[in-house]
Amino acid sequence: MFGPSQSQTSDVHAGVGFSPVRSQDRIAARIRVVAEDGEYLDCRVWALNPFGIEIVLPPRYQDTGVGGRIQIDLVLFGQRSKFDGVVAEVSNFEGDQRLATIRFLYEAPERGKRPDRSSTRWLCSDKFLPVAVAPSPTYFDDWMYFHVREISREGMQLSTSLRNKYLLPGTTLKLAIMFPASGNTTVQYVIKRVGVISAGSTDLLLLGGGFVGAEPKTRVVIGQYLVQFAPQVALDELRQADFLPESLFRGVSIRYAKSEDEYRRVLSLRYEANRVSNQLGTAKSADDLSEADDARSRILLATRGDDSVATVRIRFPGLEDRIEAEKYVTWPSSLPRRDNVFEVSRLAISPSYRGKDVLPSIFHYIALSAIGSDRPWITVSAMNKYVDFYKKIGFVQTGLRYTDPRWSNELNVMVLHAMDAMKGKGTNLLYWYSIWSPVLRDFERDGVVSLKGMDRIRVASMRVLGKVAHLFR
Repeated sequence: MFGPSQSQTSDVHAGVGFSPVRSQDRIAARIRVVAEDGEYLDCRVWALNPFGIEIVLPPRYQDTGVGGRIQIDLVLFGQRSKFDGVVAEVSNFEGDQRLATIRFLYEAPERGKRPDRSSTRWLCSDKFLPVAVAPSPTYFDDWMYFHVREISREGMQLSTSLRNKYLLPGTTLKLAIMFPASGNTTVQYVIKRVGVISAGSTDLLLLGGGFVGAEPKTRVVIGQYLVQFAPQVALDELRQADFLPESLFRGVSIRYAKSEDEYRRVLSLRYEANRVSNQLGTAKSADDLSEADDARSRILLATRGDDSVATVRIRFPGLEDRIEAEKYVTWPSSLPRRDNVFEVSRLAISPSYRGKDVLPSIFHYIALSAIGSDRPWITVSAMNKYVDFYKKIGFVQTGLRYTDPRWSNELNVMVLHAMDAMKGKGTNLLYWYSIWSPVLRDFERDGVVSLKGMDRIRVASMRVLGKVAHLFR
């Protein structure tokens, strides 16, 4: 690795050869021989790579031999780094001068291995590796290209071509990073470790380094990428690393539960979500939450990998069918007819996925299903502590209440006219903007809804005010 100087060849992956340093390059060094306890002396840098340096020994250190320990103070294009090194080779050079090849003494990871680290690290998907670019320090209008291979709270692991010979520990880069389906961001990045890895038949330079203050926007973009593409990402770990994504729902797969295995996942999620929220009454297991109405319903199941994210049950009762609440109370004629009602029940969200956009996204799907089925009314049975939330969405109380022993809270029958809620009638501004505005946008785009008069003015105003309120939130 550290033989005589090598010029760059046409193959950018030709090996970790030294890159010659020209007289006009802004590279300078001082060295000190440890054994002599001498002072730092200026020396000419002849060639450089991430693992070592070739220098012309100062006259005082001409007798330094192979194995000698050297301390190096290097200024590389305006950035200063200090290294310990060992002399690997010494040869005669231009008369009585001596050329020393010095290997830097810092630990580099072995090929294909990563050093142990205390913080959680997430592998990037091989099919969707983020791409980063940074200006080259050596040539004007030249760029270095990187792939992001691992991410941690403190920094990233990058790979790049071996032709980038001036990437040493201590060097700071300004990276512009493109995260697939997540967004672009810029970050200051300081190199801490270098190594070589094999990617197929190609050797690449491997960099380990840290962020120099990652802004909140950058952490949101990174979190969004990880939740969508990194395998086996635990949301609790993302929260601890301040990488909570803008949307938890983008990486989620939504389907109707059909198989026995999917139904078991639904029951398990129902039980766990209600257990954590202290909402269970007599129900002691997931099986206690199974009931005959499940077979006559569509059960939505949202998953991310092996995680069950959310589930909800929807029913389209006929005129002669009973709504769930009718097991306990009488459905009065003043309420919408059963064949005009879309019944929503058994909403459960995994505790790990609460507090972001999962609930609005679930209601987005519910609203699309309700209006698409030509049933304008939605009904729910809400526990006391959730009544205010449903009111903000646009639901109104019917005055019907009942108790189901499986649950710890009294249930309130509430109804909502989906088209009125979509037009902003009777809804909280922020909740309308998060839940109903995207539904309305889809229907306007497809020509299903065409707003006129006051509805059009109201919606336009709420979109502007809702966007402002959302940004402040």
